[in-house]
Amino acid sequence: MSDLCIYTNKARLFYKLTKKLKEESINFNAIDSFEQINPKFRVLITTKEDLDKYNPTIPNHITMLKITSGQSLDEIVLLTKQKLKFINDFNDLIIAIDPGSKTSGIAIFLDDGFIYSRDFYNINHLLNFIQTAFSTFQHHQKIVKLGNGNSKITRYFLDELFKIQTYDNNIQYLLVDEYGSSNYKGNGSSSLLSKHENAAILIGRRKGVLLTSEQLK
Repeated sequence: MSDLCIYTNKARLFYKLTKKLKEESINFNAIDSFEQINPKFRVLITTKEDLDKYNPTIPNHITMLKITSGQSLDEIVLLTKQKLKFINDFNDLIIAIDPGSKTSGIAIFLDDGFIYSRDFYNINHLLNFIQTAFSTFQHHQKIVKLGNGNSKITRYFLDELFKIQTYDNNIQYLLVDEYGSSNYKGNGSSSLLSKHENAAILIGRRKGVLLTSEQLK
């Protein structure tokens, strides 16, 4: 049985969400009512409207994630991963990137806790996802770690990343030595992940060199 259960009577939201979770290989149990909540469940995804309508008694050990119909599915995935890792208090959102000419890997950390990774085949899609991650965790320090394996590609990525705007523009950029990252088999890596995702995880775990605003111009 999965740690995660989902209940909502909003059919369209339920369809979109469960489809997305399956695509992301996130295991879940879909329940037909709050009464079907099993003691083994640890995270519940639902809506405020469902809670207000049925006024259920939710066991104290269950962490709830309240979502809305208009919410970004990528945002819901990130918050779901956070809840499943039981990371509540953290200071830094760290986004690590293994930049490539065709495929780039990305890994998300909350402080030193790895929560998510993904491949991107288009830099605009990658930038949009980073913007979503920034808005999802907008009240935290934002750190972008970029592998330095190819100076031309790294410079291009930095130029594009520096265009990202946030409500406070509180973003740190670090260049990371990605030597050996293509064969990384360490903490957080998995044979189920692509080589680009595993490389991004390693980049996220290394310190890197902080870039100043003058260097980024």
